[in-house]
Amino acid sequence: MKLGTLRCVLLKAIGRGGVPAGAVPTGRVDACPSHGSDRQLTTPCHICGITDVGRVRKLNEDAYRISADGRFFVVADGMGGHAAGEVASELAVSTLVDFVQDALHREGAPPDADVASLLLRAIDAAHERVRREAAAREGCKGMGTAIVMGMVLGDRLHTCHVGDSRCYVMTAAGLTVLTRDHSMVARLVQAGTLNPGDVRTHPRRNELLQALGLPMQLEPDVNACDLATRDRVLLCSDGLWESLEDDDIRRIISGDRSVVGCARRLVDRAARAGGRDNITAVVYEHVPPSPSARTDDASACTSNGPHLGPNEQGLAKGAKGENM
Repeated sequence: MKLGTLRCVLLKAIGRGGVPAGAVPTGRVDACPSHGSDRQLTTPCHICGITDVGRVRKLNEDAYRISADGRFFVVADGMGGHAAGEVASELAVSTLVDFVQDALHREGAPPDADVASLLLRAIDAAHERVRREAAAREGCKGMGTAIVMGMVLGDRLHTCHVGDSRCYVMTAAGLTVLTRDHSMVARLVQAGTLNPGDVRTHPRRNELLQALGLPMQLEPDVNACDLATRDRVLLCSDGLWESLEDDDIRRIISGDRSVVGCARRLVDRAARAGGRDNITAVVYEHVPPSPSARTDDASACTSNGPHLGPNEQGLAKGAKGENM
């Protein structure tokens, strides 16, 4: 394997099949209102996150986080073999949300022109933390993760990503892929040597050009778009979008009345389509915040469901779970 600027090929599938001693294979974890438990879950009604181990992997190396107000959300897809990919994705999402929440607490919401700088600084912090832990932890050398995050400020969505986890936006005009994959197949499409329709089945589809945590200089992409009321945003790992055609994603996102049903249908359909990889989806529906709304009471839903207690910053966590 040769390393070079933007030419490092990372094989995401290496070593993802085994479960280390003492590890518990993961199944489904969601932060959506559901039934079947006597424990209470409070989560914003306009967002839902689900992660699923899939039908082939024995360990879930995906992770996600959703802020308490549901307007900052992250999806990560780890790599590295054994439990290392799981460690990388967890470290990345926790560092990103802590960094952003701390910055917002200290500095307040940034003007539109400064949001990209905030997200890039968060990426740098997460990149360095995963690299430090990879060097310090036994068995974690070479771990890394794809990452995509979204922040909604007012009526504008801001994203930042590294790797091939994606952001889709569904508006009245249709479905748009807001992100650009940092992958070998995306480069082949750009060069005109690969048909876009063959990306999902190409033998090199698991090769990334950059990933957070690897010993390389990152070049994250930042994007932004305006949102209208009821527009929807999907952050997902490649385990979802590789299993579903864009038309399928569009029909599901536009067809379900609730973000809960939307997220569950997306993950379930991807699993039924083969579930060769871990599958994670975070679905956000835009509801402009009231000027007087507070994080602790705005648009909160309480229902029976699996308890996913918030951490000190009030963040819902989704990365580990039990067998389905």
